[in-house]
Amino acid sequence: MVYQKMTLGVNMQNQISSSKKSARFQIFALAKSRGVRYQRLAEDDLAEVVTRLSDDEVATDDVEDLVVALRRSGTISGSEMVDLLGQYLNEKVVIKHMEHNLFRANLKEAFDYLSQNEIIEYADFLEVHKILFGDYYPWAGQDRLATAPHLLVSKAETKFCEPPAIRLAVDQGLRLAQHHDRVSELPGEIMGLFAYGHPFLDGNGRAMLLVHMELAYRAGFSINWSATNKSDYLYALTREIESPGNGILDQYLTSFMGPRIERGQLAGSALSMRGLDGLDGENRIEGDLRDESVAEKYRQFDEARNYSYRIAGAEGDNSYPDNCDPDDDEDQEPGPAPG
Repeated sequence: MVYQKMTLGVNMQNQISSSKKSARFQIFALAKSRGVRYQRLAEDDLAEVVTRLSDDEVATDDVEDLVVALRRSGTISGSEMVDLLGQYLNEKVVIKHMEHNLFRANLKEAFDYLSQNEIIEYADFLEVHKILFGDYYPWAGQDRLATAPHLLVSKAETKFCEPPAIRLAVDQGLRLAQHHDRVSELPGEIMGLFAYGHPFLDGNGRAMLLVHMELAYRAGFSINWSATNKSDYLYALTREIESPGNGILDQYLTSFMGPRIERGQLAGSALSMRGLDGLDGENRIEGDLRDESVAEKYRQFDEARNYSYRIAGAEGDNSYPDNCDPDDDEDQEPGPAPG
């Protein structure tokens, strides 16, 4: 990509300092409004080599890369780059503590909200996230289709679905859960669908586990999450995402299933979980959905998953989430293809 020099019509520093939104949010919003994307250049390779030879190891993330791209394009000045990076790096230090403490403070309210809904729908999934993190994230309760519609994200080696397919994946998990007998048979498949959907920029692990706990409660059982091993769980979850519907995560979670925990004890059980933020770590931007090479890589990943979004095991029920018509190619964005 060629970075085009841009002239600022307003004082960028005033925009940055006056905003109450997080530095990360500001950086993504600014890049989007200016049409700036990060592309690794030869200078990045050289800088990495020189830094390593200087006996200093620095691993940057996608937000830092985007700030560099903003500076290269002339969108921000050097001092503005320092200010933005300083704000963002400070936020990185406190963000885990912030999320954990907000979770502690708002957990009961989130469970109370879920208990009042006869059927848990996609909008309720979003609302749980908003209840938990709305005091900190201005975009809380909004999925990636709303906040970053063209960005494809991953964590470690785990790819998450394209923004247009987020609701399709989460809806499938919620629809499976309406058959209470299926929840106890497919606890891992349901969790895997939530995880693959990965609706939010941050806070996915906590939000989806609360919803899953409520669904298990309604189905008459509980999972002793505090007894699970974080590494083993994340390994099984990653394999479930890559090969869904084959019982990989179901088999792991079944050994931790037990009697239903009474509703008044759900909050305490959630707070005792270890490794709760397994999917709340930093996302990595894989690329832009408008980049055909990146989009093709994701299409191949979805094809390899070979998962049908029909309700498996429900005889005569080939229904799809209400917002998805598999035969309506004109109205629907491409998502994981039915197997």
